[in-house]
Amino acid sequence: MFRHFSTFLMGTLFGAALMAGLFHYYLVRDQEGFHLIRKVTPKLNRPYHDIRNFGAEDWQNHPDLGLSLARANRTSAIGESILKPWKDAATQVLPPAGAPR
Repeated sequence: MFRHFSTFLMGTLFGAALMAGLFHYYLVRDQEGFHLIRKVTPKLNRPYHDIRNFGAEDWQNHPDLGLSLARANRTSAIGESILKPWKDAATQVLPPAGAPR
């Protein structure tokens, strides 16, 4: 009886800790890897974001994420994701630096 109750209690505590983490943190993936970013306003909304291909419109749709990244001093991730489509287009049109013309 006690074994079943302790298993239930451990599962409940694990679930509560997981929910608290989902309320207070984003899991963000950028070019450098995965990062836990504290949310500005704790709420249970999309806790995982892959920002490697985010554009300006995506940032307009996720202002809380941008603000949370700015507070965590990860603004370079925002700039890189906005500039990536432009860089990709430029590398298709222009030769790489140092390449013979």
